[in-house]
Amino acid sequence: MAIKELIRQIQVQQAENLLLTEQAISFQTVLMDAVKENIKTPANTYSKYQEKQAVSTAIIDQKM
Repeated sequence: MAIKELIRQIQVQQAENLLLTEQAISFQTVLMDAVKENIKTPANTYSKYQEKQAVSTAIIDQKM
């Protein structure tokens, strides 16, 4: 009987770990999407022959 209880506890912990892992992956996906959305072109580059218009860039969209 003790072994069955230990197996049940392990299964509960594995289910909790799976949920936490899925939550962490979801957070990372949202974070990376926000970063990719905001870093599209480099800001204010200068060349001897031309100056490109400055572009506002941010790592995270503050409107989130």
